[in-house]
Amino acid sequence: MNSQRLNFQYDYPCEIVSERLVREFIEKKLTDEYGGVYTNYKNEFGSRDVLSESEGLAMLYYLYIKDEEGYRRHVEFVKERMMLKNNLVSWRVGEDYKYSSSASIDDLRIVRALIIGYGVFGDKEYYNLAKRIIGAVKNMNVEVGF
Repeated sequence: MNSQRLNFQYDYPCEIVSERLVREFIEKKLTDEYGGVYTNYKNEFGSRDVLSESEGLAMLYYLYIKDEEGYRRHVEFVKERMMLKNNLVSWRVGEDYKYSSSASIDDLRIVRALIIGYGVFGDKEYYNLAKRIIGAVKNMNVEVGF
C-alpha cells in the first residue's frame, strides 16, 4: 500500500435512543474487563467466551460511528488476547484459553476493519496488524496453484 491513506468520507447522521441503549448494554453488561464481547449474557446458558466474529463486527460498528476509543478497545483485545503464534486470530477465547484454530471469514473481517481503521483514524498500527494477519491467512490458508 502506498503512503497515502485511504479516504473514507461518510457521515453518521444520528443516533436513535434504542441504538444507544443497546450499545450501552453491550458495553456495560456483555463486555469483559479486557474489552471482548461475551457470547452469552447469562453464564448458565453457555460460556462467557469471546468470538472473533463478534470482535470484527464490533470494530466495524465503532468505525461506522467514528469512535476510535471503542474501536481501539476491540483492536487491543484481538491483538492481546486472540492472536495466535502464527498471526491468525483464534476463533474463540475464554478467560484462560484460546482455540488454536481460526475462522478465515472472521480473520478477513478483522483485516477489513483494520484497513478501514487506518483510513479513518490514520494510525499505522492498524495497517501493520492487518498486514500480519493477511500474511498469515495467505501462508496458512491459500493453496498455491488452486
